[in-house]
Amino acid sequence: MDLLTVDEFERLKTGAEVLEQDAHGLKVLCMPNGDILKLFRVKRLVSSVRLYSHVRSFCRNAERLRALGIPTVTIRQLYHSSDRIHSAVLYQPLPGKTLRPEGSLGLIDIADLSIQPFALSCTARRNFRHLCRLAPDRLVFGKEGWELFLRTYRETARLRLCSEKSFSSKAARLFDVWSLREGRL
Repeated sequence: MDLLTVDEFERLKTGAEVLEQDAHGLKVLCMPNGDILKLFRVKRLVSSVRLYSHVRSFCRNAERLRALGIPTVTIRQLYHSSDRIHSAVLYQPLPGKTLRPEGSLGLIDIADLSIQPFALSCTARRNFRHLCRLAPDRLVFGKEGWELFLRTYRETARLRLCSEKSFSSKAARLFDVWSLREGRL
């Protein structure tokens, strides 16, 4: 992990496109060569992030995904700042096109990823709602795409019978064909 000085940061962000920022400053930059610089900051005075940073989690999770055969980002460089509040990761994003032109659906934050050796509980599957929150996103996949997605998920998730019934019921409501067409969900 390299020290990211103010001068080095200024050099890195020259010519970069700001993809995300908030009231505290820059969060994600697209470098002129297409690489992504993701910035992290410690938000609380007392935090486990001070012991094991978001940058290290991001890097570890990329390695774990790759080991599982799941395509993921390629880490180029890890940075930390002298104030121990900021850190950053420079990575090559996955090739391909995002689902929306502004790219907001294509950026996945793997820093908070949790890989478990068992199937997710029904409660943990709530993140399916994020996939179909906006009507344009739901319509991109179409009926056949959602059916393929759900069938493939069921085949690989190894759900218990009670979980399978619960998941199937919730998925039927969540991915209702009429709701997909009318933008209701």
